[in-house]
Amino acid sequence: MNNWHECELGSVVTLKRGYDLPQQKRIDGNVPIFSSSGISGYHNTPMVSAPGVITGRYGTIGQVFFSSIDYWPLNTTLYVEDFHGNDPLFIYFFLKTIQWEKYQSASAVPGINRNAVHTEIVSIPDKETQGQIADILAVLDRKIKNSQQINDNLYQQAMALFTETFLTYPFEGESIPLYDFADYINGAAFKPADYSEDGLPIIKIAELKNGITDSTQRYNGDKGEKYIIHDKDILFSWSGNPDTSIDIFIWCGGKAILNQHTFNVKSKEGIRWFIYLMLKYFKPQFSQIASNKQTTGLGHVTAADLKRLTFPYDREQILSFEEGNAWTWMSTAGRWPACTRPPLTRRRWMKRPWPTSRWRTSSTLSVKAWTSLRSSSPSTTSRRTEPVPFRLCAGTGA
Repeated sequence: MNNWHECELGSVVTLKRGYDLPQQKRIDGNVPIFSSSGISGYHNTPMVSAPGVITGRYGTIGQVFFSSIDYWPLNTTLYVEDFHGNDPLFIYFFLKTIQWEKYQSASAVPGINRNAVHTEIVSIPDKETQGQIADILAVLDRKIKNSQQINDNLYQQAMALFTETFLTYPFEGESIPLYDFADYINGAAFKPADYSEDGLPIIKIAELKNGITDSTQRYNGDKGEKYIIHDKDILFSWSGNPDTSIDIFIWCGGKAILNQHTFNVKSKEGIRWFIYLMLKYFKPQFSQIASNKQTTGLGHVTAADLKRLTFPYDREQILSFEEGNAWTWMSTAGRWPACTRPPLTRRRWMKRPWPTSRWRTSSTLSVKAWTSLRSSSPSTTSRRTEPVPFRLCAGTGA
């Protein structure tokens, strides 16, 4: 492919550290403030002009964000200071394929070394091809948004049914600890020496939020069957930023191995969807608990907390809900609710050219693979608007 060339990333974009903005100096406005985990507030004055592409420098590593309006990147981020004539929307998608984790510096609080990132050898197409790739990905992002809205609505219906069934009327029976409803299996610990080129993907909070990407580490050893996860497993991220990392997900990314700091929640009585909705109901409390224990930006929820928090237990009512209302919701959704679905806009996708056949989502799509679409895809006239921040925990607001 003659329209692609290899070069250092630093000749494609120039990354720069963001700017400090203490909470007490923020003035309410419509300028988005970007932290390493996305928009964390608003201010009245921008620091950088749009379009903008931002990623985490400290804290949450690996997520990439796009801003179509002027913005303020915090000092926990890196932002693109200079696109060097490249298509900003293409750069947004392209930077999602970078393995950011390998550029973390060795310190007490690991962060991205931008000078090292600039030396990464990458393959980049010409600007015309960049635009074609970005336009197609933008179309798919719109489709994602539509599906997300449907799932949001279905989730709200399910939670309303859950609340009406279990929390509307006084309960005179026994309440038992959340810990007793299921087995909470923590993931395995990994060292850099454990990583391999192939094998099962290691699922961390980044994968729960962004799906399996080119940055996902893999493991080709044997740490035990209890750490293996499968589709429809309930995963509880119990450690991290209280506002962005503490959450409950349903995994739909295929066979994988779970990293530490996340529980695989195994129902003891076949009441998977009840347990999922119960834990989601407690999410605000989990976030508050983690915030109260927060150190160096991180907080956690422990087994002791799950033993302290209780919920009404009526086995007959729970089974009736599981087999009736919960199943009705799942059937209506046409898929497992709140699935952790890897984004459409990255590496592996379909077996035949888009859009003449059904595509399937898997993991991150190699940007280079999109050049084959130029001859098979219709020209796109889509508006180049801000990409959809696809929520992998669909319908949960996560």
